[in-house]
Amino acid sequence: MTPGPTEPSGSQPQHYMKLIVDDLLNLYENGVVYHTPAFPQGCLVHVALLSIICNHPAMCKASIFSDESLHNEFPPQTSEGHQEKCYEDCHIRTDQDHDACFKKHGVRWTGLARLTYFNLVRCMIIDPMHNLFLSIVKTLWYNKWIQTSALHKSTDKSAQELNIIHKFLATMHICLVLVSSPSLTQNQFEVPLWVGQLPSHVGEPAGGSLTVDEYKLAVTYTWPIVITIVWDMYLEASTKKLDEWRTQSRPAHVHAQTFKKRKVDTELKPPKEPRPRLHADEPVNLLHLSTALEIFCESSISKDLLPRASTLFQDFLFEYRRLDGAKAMKPNFHWAVHLEEQI
Repeated sequence: MTPGPTEPSGSQPQHYMKLIVDDLLNLYENGVVYHTPAFPQGCLVHVALLSIICNHPAMCKASIFSDESLHNEFPPQTSEGHQEKCYEDCHIRTDQDHDACFKKHGVRWTGLARLTYFNLVRCMIIDPMHNLFLSIVKTLWYNKWIQTSALHKSTDKSAQELNIIHKFLATMHICLVLVSSPSLTQNQFEVPLWVGQLPSHVGEPAGGSLTVDEYKLAVTYTWPIVITIVWDMYLEASTKKLDEWRTQSRPAHVHAQTFKKRKVDTELKPPKEPRPRLHADEPVNLLHLSTALEIFCESSISKDLLPRASTLFQDFLFEYRRLDGAKAMKPNFHWAVHLEEQI
């Protein structure tokens, strides 16, 4: 916990990190004596740091990696190479040289490099809570479907995709037991109490931002049901503009605007092909992601299912890239590929 009123930036967190690393070095090299009923005379215990589990911004604050060093133009990192570059940055005295080193390697000094036993690469874990739900699932829902208006709000004239989702959420009836309740009507969908609820106006400003638990509920329970229904109802209408663009005739030349009393005939470039709001393959791809996260995020994980979860997740990534292009991919997508190994 660092003091305020503003968040420390750049190399400032390393002043606090030094105090922690000093203690970790002492615990590893000299140990500490614990007195317990089994060892009344005391037992010498040595302590080692096993891993750092944090979100992406915290990883950058700890100066383990920078956003720049995660891009493809940088070679894969090893703990020894990363540690060497950290000390190279540590011995630099001028800000200009610091910036040049950072631009070249994407590395700044971190006090954790003093822990010679600690693997700076393999032992840095982006926690699944932030990486899976507040990054990957949020990107799919908010950035891909909401911000681009792939899922439309309802209008006075007609109901749209979000309206169907809101109606579905309104039918979800939370009960205390898993058995069927005679009080439910035919239009109610029964779920157990522990499942929770999504905001009734999810996807609109009135629905607010979703929490981790709400994203988990959505991707593992709600969306696999309702998204397939929405796509079945609106897929054909969403591709209407694309079909019109493909069939309409486009002139090869037009008369350009007048510039300084001079008219010029120019050849038009072909207009860009409009992108369909909804892709036919998205519901199946969502099921790949949903099933993979269901396996990865269970309270009890079966090792036999981990290869299946990894395969489903990579199928989701390849299809996501095919539908939206490589530029739509984020570093978070790659970090999750290592989940099976980390578990």
